[in-house]
Amino acid sequence: YIRVNNGAAYFADEFEKGLIQNETHFETGSIRVRSMNGSDQGELEVVDKYKGPDITGRKIVILEDIVDSGTTIEFLLKHFSAMAPALIEVIALYSKPDDRKIDVPLEDVGFDVFGFVVGSNLDYDQLYRELKGLQLVRFFPKTIKHIYDFFRPKMPIRKTSPSTI
Repeated sequence: YIRVNNGAAYFADEFEKGLIQNETHFETGSIRVRSMNGSDQGELEVVDKYKGPDITGRKIVILEDIVDSGTTIEFLLKHFSAMAPALIEVIALYSKPDDRKIDVPLEDVGFDVFGFVVGSNLDYDQLYRELKGLQLVRFFPKTIKHIYDFFRPKMPIRKTSPSTI
């Protein structure tokens, strides 16, 4: 399988534990991509190239934390198709079908979610990954970042997270 870093790291770790527990043979690779426009869905670029075994003629599974617009998955499908695998499947922990702009094939999804969510390694501009559990943001992401930046120097980091932000 191929883990999409940074977001899918925790999900991939748990996925791997399940494979080991079921005595399934697997090899792991990773890639890291990002939007060139920060949090806006802009053009994507590869930050860390694919590291892993040769995938030519092999079945690969891409593990992603969340699929919203479908832009990242479409990019990854094109990227890995150029390496001539026999089959590519995508498994996502979370899916936001209401936000989908590009219809991408998902082999399996853990949960459908709505709204803007952070926590459990989901972030907004690399913030809030550390929150335990999935948190629904009740106001616009740019507003929450502004509030976070304003209070961060003045407040100690919380040891527990609120049920909603």
